[in-house]
Amino acid sequence: MQWTGNKDWKHVKTGDGYHLKAEFLKPSKFWWIVYKGNQMIRVSRDETDFQPTLKKAQVKAQQTMIRHIQNTSN
Repeated sequence: MQWTGNKDWKHVKTGDGYHLKAEFLKPSKFWWIVYKGNQMIRVSRDETDFQPTLKKAQVKAQQTMIRHIQNTSN
């Protein structure tokens, strides 16, 4: 998966319609969001969902996408 962006945000669009974003919110807090088409799948909304690094926010978004694929394919 090839993420694009800079040190404060990254995003990727997959071939099957998913759009994943991870972005700087405040020091040591990165939020993330996953869309499929125009539908929001999941977004980090509170302190427990925020991640300490951009990389960890990216991983959390990817895990959410994978879980969504698994749940919708069964």
